[in-house]
Amino acid sequence: MTPASDAPVFENLDWPAKRWIRSNILIDSSGHPAGVDGTSRTLTRGRDRALLRLLRQSADVIVTGGATVRAEGWHFPPNGVLLVVSSSDLPLATCPDPDRLRVVTPGSSTASVAAALRVALTQLNATRILCESGPRLLRTLTDENAIDEVFVSVVTSDGHLSAPSIRHHDAGFTQAVARHHLRLQSSRYDLIESVNDPGLTFLRFIRRES
Repeated sequence: MTPASDAPVFENLDWPAKRWIRSNILIDSSGHPAGVDGTSRTLTRGRDRALLRLLRQSADVIVTGGATVRAEGWHFPPNGVLLVVSSSDLPLATCPDPDRLRVVTPGSSTASVAAALRVALTQLNATRILCESGPRLLRTLTDENAIDEVFVSVVTSDGHLSAPSIRHHDAGFTQAVARHHLRLQSSRYDLIESVNDPGLTFLRFIRRES
């Protein structure tokens, strides 16, 4: 039976009682976060959007990159701040809520991006942070152990994809896709949940304690 589009993917999405940085990303089997139209809209399969809404609704801060804003538009949490990490121009004239926007312009190194983000989050006194960036920024942050929990939705079906489809739900393959393209090394990130839907596999990773 196909789950209802609004049925929860994961039963427990409570936030820990401390600062916690989650990320959520939708990719195809080649690690691309966009379909033929250049956005995630041609990849989405329904329940991945429901998961995104659940994660977003209780976040204090949403972190994203400039490229994501330019491709997908401005997506604010219901109550909180949108923090954009970008070294290039943003379409600020189209921003619907400038009072809730913060822009971080980091240096070019991986460490400087993570450090600039940590400073900005400390200034905002945020504890529930959701990263909705593309793979590039997410890899930068996972390399620096800046992400505590990673939700990855891997599109596995035929359709308007930029990569070959996965005709069977091969849990090992979809996990390998996520680990490779997002640099979720098994020495640092454990897979704690996996859910298969028609055309989509949901993976949930958590960073090991140092």
